[in-house]
Amino acid sequence: MTRSKIAQIILGAGRPFKGNQNTSLKKVSNEMRVLDWTIQAAKYLNPEVHFVAGYQMNEIISSYPSLHYTINSRWNSTALLFPC
Repeated sequence: MTRSKIAQIILGAGRPFKGNQNTSLKKVSNEMRVLDWTIQAAKYLNPEVHFVAGYQMNEIISSYPSLHYTINSRWNSTALLFPC
């Protein structure tokens, strides 16, 4: 029996609630961004990391080229998963 690869799906297509920088790119420490922390949190599972991108996607893709990407080209008009 073979095990299926675990997928870590990160939703990061929308505009941030505060400021202009994509939340995934915001620093949580001098050396770590929110996206680094999120990836690190599941690292022991050795997942295949998928990122749903839209807002500031070019910056994210250039900073994290090894991730698998799905582009939400309608990021500006699609609803939030959990609206506040």
